[in-house]
Amino acid sequence: MRVRGGIETFLALSDTPLPKGASVLVIGTRGPRTVEVVPWLDPAAVFGGDL
Repeated sequence: MRVRGGIETFLALSDTPLPKGASVLVIGTRGPRTVEVVPWLDPAAVFGGDL
């Protein structure tokens, strides 16, 4: 994950299996190095056009 111009590693937890390397949105934390995620859906792909 890119953070503050660098790269950091986190344990990501999701309710559904995600493929390695999937784009995700962080929705919560469960400690200093563990985050809760959901699949990221690009708004332009969902709604069409340039946003």
